[in-house]
Amino acid sequence: AVKVACHNAARYFLLNNRGAIAPGYLADFVVIDSFEDFHIEKVFKKGVLMAENGVVRDFPAPEIEPYLTQRAHSTFHLGRLTAEDFQDHRPRGIIGMVDGEITTQDAGYSDRIDVEYDVLKIAVVERHKNTRHIGIGFIQGYGLKSGAVATSISHDSHNIIVVGTNEADMAAAVNRVVELGGGIVVWDGGAPIAEVPLAIAGIMSDEPLEMVNEKLETAKKRAHGLGVGTGIDPFMTLSFMALPVIPSLRITTRGVFDVNSQSYV
Repeated sequence: AVKVACHNAARYFLLNNRGAIAPGYLADFVVIDSFEDFHIEKVFKKGVLMAENGVVRDFPAPEIEPYLTQRAHSTFHLGRLTAEDFQDHRPRGIIGMVDGEITTQDAGYSDRIDVEYDVLKIAVVERHKNTRHIGIGFIQGYGLKSGAVATSISHDSHNIIVVGTNEADMAAAVNRVVELGGGIVVWDGGAPIAEVPLAIAGIMSDEPLEMVNEKLETAKKRAHGLGVGTGIDPFMTLSFMALPVIPSLRITTRGVFDVNSQSYV
């Protein structure tokens, strides 16, 4: 198993200076107590001891070119949206969520939001080149009773995905994500009630882990408080709704896509 994870993987991906301890290799390796317990005692990076018995040694942060920092923090190219941008009275496919899974099912069609029957509007907003492409559909099984939830973690293109009980809150949540430079927003009552800024490309944070985790857990609680099912991760689940390779229905910037038939519905 160790050889498969190290040597074989390095050979397969043509990482010819990794995956073994030998002349000409980078000397990236760990020292363990035994193959039975597999407790890591030491970690070496390029032959230098970096961690011992769980204690990481201080090391300088790598230098980053200023222009890369600027590019990584300026990735949203999108004008301000309004409720009208999310209005469409044509029937659209309903993405039916499946409990405990990221697969979905075809739940028919709708031409309106119906919170009582848990039919919410879902949309993906293109955010990289300001094309104004907005794919609109419906989703059932998310459980939201008020407001909207939006996130720029939206596999794989990482556009902005939003689900809401009305178009005005959807537009406001998306606009707030753009103002943050990326992130997660739970919107209700005309204001964000929780948000997690993700300033690096809209998918990562430059804040300390503890701070990010605290904001994330708070945002989850707020989303659950608005009705999202307690068995659902409000943001992870939503991010996968935009990944058009998992059956059966997904949402893209062009609308609801049937993965099985490879066609829009």
